[in-house]
Amino acid sequence: MKRGFLIILIILIILTFIQKNNKIISSNYVNPGKVCVLLTTCTITKSINGIGNEEERIKMYNEVINNYLNKTSINIYIVNSSGYTFPEFKNNPRIFIYSYIQENKYLRYPVSYHEATSILKAFDYLNLNKFEYIIKITGRYFIPNINDIISKIPLGTELIFQNKDNSFILTFYQNSEIFGCKSSLLKNIMKTIINNNYISFEQIITLLSFKYKYTKINKIKLNNSVKKGSETKIMFEL
Repeated sequence: MKRGFLIILIILIILTFIQKNNKIISSNYVNPGKVCVLLTTCTITKSINGIGNEEERIKMYNEVINNYLNKTSINIYIVNSSGYTFPEFKNNPRIFIYSYIQENKYLRYPVSYHEATSILKAFDYLNLNKFEYIIKITGRYFIPNINDIISKIPLGTELIFQNKDNSFILTFYQNSEIFGCKSSLLKNIMKTIINNNYISFEQIITLLSFKYKYTKINKIKLNNSVKKGSETKIMFEL
């Protein structure tokens, strides 16, 4: 038993070294104009108590979108997987929306599957390949310093991680409320998540950190606390 624990410990040390060796440190930055911010949204969801409150979710997303419009200077790309088109922003030149309805037969799949599918569909429909980087943000979060984040992506970066992660004994995975990557890698990453729906979005991108050069952004303090998806956990920072 001691020998098995020692082997696991050695493997973890090696993997940690490889991951840290992949971290990008540079004083030269990517052109912010080549970075796309994509919000993933779903206004109708399944929950323990049945269908989630659509009006509440629309209100929440609208508040977040308005914060981006009023407090940042970036364009916002939005994908919605339940058919809502956000007519409130129909004529806004800074908002680009793709809406579709996910097929009912796929509802049995985990959230990671649906989010990856949404990102993949939006990438094609909104022609996001024109950008060098895509930063996906779960639509319930307003990132107050997003302008600063996209202006300080070091050259050579392949993956972009938020600061927050989950570390336990012999277990580690990277949070995915915010995740970015080079647009040339996005399709393969999302297809990997879709094709391995028994593994979470978080686990997949954590494994990818051993393969690709990554940047981890500084800790983000949220202006308002946010409930994490269908969980009871409240997020104060990312």
